[in-house]
Amino acid sequence: MKIFDKLVPSATKLDPPQIYNRKLAFAVFSAAMTGSLFGFDTGNIGGIIVLDSFKHTFGLNVDGPNAYQAPTLSANIVTTLQAGCILGAATVGWCADKFGRQKVMLFHGVLFLFGVALQCIANLSTLYAGRVFSGIATGACSVLGPMYISENAPKNLRGSLAVCFNMTILVCLTIAFWINYGVSKWTGPLTDAQWRVPMAMQFVPGGVLVLGMLFQKESPRFLVRKNKLDEAKSVLCRIRQLPEDHDYIKIEFAEMVTQVNEELEAVGTKSAFALMQEVYKTPSIRRRYLLSVSLQIFQQTTGTNAINYYASSIFASVGVSGTSQSLFTTGIYGIVKVVTTAVYVLFIVDRVGRRKPLMAGSIIQAISLLYLAIFVKVKNPQPHDAMSGGGYVAVLFIYIYAFGWSFGLSPIPWLVASEIFPTRVRGFCMSSTLALQWLFNFAITRATPYMMLNMDKWGAYLFFSLCTFISVVWTFFFFPELKGRSLESMDDLFEHKWSEMRKYAYPKANETIRRDVALSTIDMAKLDTKHVEEI
Repeated sequence: MKIFDKLVPSATKLDPPQIYNRKLAFAVFSAAMTGSLFGFDTGNIGGIIVLDSFKHTFGLNVDGPNAYQAPTLSANIVTTLQAGCILGAATVGWCADKFGRQKVMLFHGVLFLFGVALQCIANLSTLYAGRVFSGIATGACSVLGPMYISENAPKNLRGSLAVCFNMTILVCLTIAFWINYGVSKWTGPLTDAQWRVPMAMQFVPGGVLVLGMLFQKESPRFLVRKNKLDEAKSVLCRIRQLPEDHDYIKIEFAEMVTQVNEELEAVGTKSAFALMQEVYKTPSIRRRYLLSVSLQIFQQTTGTNAINYYASSIFASVGVSGTSQSLFTTGIYGIVKVVTTAVYVLFIVDRVGRRKPLMAGSIIQAISLLYLAIFVKVKNPQPHDAMSGGGYVAVLFIYIYAFGWSFGLSPIPWLVASEIFPTRVRGFCMSSTLALQWLFNFAITRATPYMMLNMDKWGAYLFFSLCTFISVVWTFFFFPELKGRSLESMDDLFEHKWSEMRKYAYPKANETIRRDVALSTIDMAKLDTKHVEEI
C-alpha cells in the first residue's frame, strides 16, 4: 500500500494510529448527516416544481397575462426554506453555547422530520409552513454539523473530516436529482404520489441524523468551556482511544484548557452582547469574522445554488429540451460534484491545503460561467431548438463548473467557519456568519428566475462570472493557509495583520500548536522531535 501512503497527509503519519478509529468515524458520520438536510431539499425542490402533478396541485400552470405569477410562486416555494434557514442559523449559536452541540442538533433533527411531514400535505399554506420548519432545522444544523466535527477531529485530518459535511450535501443532492429523474418517467395517472415520493424521501436522512446523534457525546471543547474538565478529558480519551497520560492527550487537552482560561481571564462573565462587541472590537477576531463572511458571500455570488435549485431550467437555457432530459443532465451534474468532492476530501484538503485549491477552483468556475454567457448571448438557444455543437460544449462547461466548485468555494467556506474562531465566540460567529450565508442564498435564489427572465440569461451568467473572478483576487491577497493548525493555534495566526497574512500561508511545524502550550507541556525527551520541530 505504498501508493496510498503517499496520498495520506504526511503529518498524520506522526500521530498515534489509535486516534483514527471507529468512534471518531461514527461521530463524524452522524454530524455530517446534517448536510443531508440541505442536500436533499436542494436536489429535490428544483425537480419537483417542474413535475406536472406538482404544477397542477399548487397552481404553477399559468400562461398568458399572468405569466409572472408562476415564477413568483416557484420562487416563494423554493425560498421559504431559505427564510427558515436564516432564522435557524441566526439563533442556534446561543442555544449551542448554552445547551451543547449534540443536544441542540438532536432537537433540530426532530424538527426537520416534522417539517417534512407538513410538506407532504397537498396544501400550499401547509407546504410553506413545513418548509419554514425544515428551514429552521437546516439552517441550525448547517452551523452545528461542521462545528461539532471540527471540535472533535484531530487537527491533521480536520479538513477532510469537516468536508464530510459538504460530501453529504452533494451525495444527497445527487440522489435527489436521480429520484426526480425517476419520477419524471411516471407512466401511471399523474397523481400527487408523483411529487410526494421525492418529498417524503427526506425522512430517510433526517431519521439517520436523529438516530446517530442519540449515541454521541458532547464536544470536549464545549465541556471544557462549561468547566466539566473530568468529563471533557473522558470524552477526549474515548474519541481518541488513548489513555489520559498519553502525550497526545496531554497536549491537546492543555491547549483547550489554556485557551479557555485565557478567555475567561480576558472576558470574565461578559454578557452575550459584550461578547458580540468583542468580535468587532478585537482585531484578531474581527479578521477571522470578515474572512469567514467574505467566503460565504463569494460562495453565493458564484451562482451555484441558483444552478442547484433551478438546474432543470438552467440546462434548458443552453438548449437541453424536455423535462426528463433536463433532469437527466442535472443528475450527471450531481455525480460530477460528488466524485470531485470525494477526491478533494481524500487527497487534497489536508495534503495540498485550502488556499491553492480555492484559487484554482474559482478560476475554473469563472471561465465556465463566462463561456455560458458568451454562448447564450451569441446563440440564444430556444426550448424547442435542436442541440447545437456549442450547446453540447455549454453543457460540458456546466460540468466543468461543478468540478471547480467542488474543490473550491463549495467546501472551504463551511470548513473555515468551523475552524478559525475561539471557543468563547465560536457559537455566535458561526451562527451569524452562516445566517448571512443563508440570507445571500435566499436573495440569489429568489432573484434567479427574474435574472434569467430580465437579463436575457447571458447577463446572469456574466454577473456570476465577474463575481467569481473577484473572489480569486481576494483569495490571493487575504486568505492564509489553515492546514494542520490546531483550533487553538489560530489565535497566533490571526494576530498578524491582513497585509502580513500571506507570509504565514503555509505553517511550519512549530506554528500548528499554541506557542505557550507547546513550550510548557511538551517533554522534549519523550516525544519524537519531528512533533516539535523548531520549538
